[in-house]
Amino acid sequence: MKYSGMAIVLHRLGRTEDAKTAMESLTTRYGENGVYQHAQVCTQWGDFDQAIADLNRARKVGDPGISQLKVDPLLDPIRDDPRFDELMEKTGFSTI
Repeated sequence: MKYSGMAIVLHRLGRTEDAKTAMESLTTRYGENGVYQHAQVCTQWGDFDQAIADLNRARKVGDPGISQLKVDPLLDPIRDDPRFDELMEKTGFSTI
C-alpha cells in the first residue's frame, strides 16, 4: 500500500510528522483491512509491541496480509521476539 511505504520512507528520512500523517491516512482509509500494513510500519519504526499487537489483530480479523507472515522482510526485526514465534504457531506457519 502506498501509505505504509510512505510512512516507512518518511520516517527513515527523519520526517516523523509526515510519517505519522501517512500512517493516519493508512488507518483512516483502510481501517481493519490495513492492520497488517500498520504492523509492517510499526516494525520498521521500532515499535515492536504495537507491531505484535497489530499482527495478532490482523490474524483475528482475517487480514489477508497475514499470509505473508513467514516471508515478509519488513517483519525481520521482530522475528527473534518470542511473541512472534507464538503468532507463527497460532497461524500454523511454524509447522511449514
